[in-house]
Amino acid sequence: MEGDQETELFPPLKPIAGEFHVVKRRYSGFFGTDLDLLLRSIGVETLILAGQLTDVCVHYTAIDAHQYNYVVRVAEDCVAGSSKSAHDAALQAIEYHQHGAIRESQEIIDALAGYVPEKPWQISSRQDLWDQRWFLQSERI
Repeated sequence: MEGDQETELFPPLKPIAGEFHVVKRRYSGFFGTDLDLLLRSIGVETLILAGQLTDVCVHYTAIDAHQYNYVVRVAEDCVAGSSKSAHDAALQAIEYHQHGAIRESQEIIDALAGYVPEKPWQISSRQDLWDQRWFLQSERI
């Protein structure tokens, strides 16, 4: 819940000036938020998901992202479920909707390692760097 100490962002992950912060109100990051509008406004096509719970929030966000026509990648070793069976079932369901969605984090890191922005002189902040590196076109990851 917003404002609850239990849901505060880990300090190194808190946004800095100029970065975006979308407050998630339900299981999906898209439900009841302006996330889709924000992502489209900055040209995002691919989302890389990590977090908990695989069978709840990650699953709902991945499926909604698919419904909004985003390419979805889930870093399999960076998600955890409420149980092993629920985790595995959620990953299977996500993969069913988007073949190739489930990846190991090292595969994602390796794909990003050699990435050079098309216009590196336009990177003026950490946010610009994240926009350029993490939301890559689907062929890359």
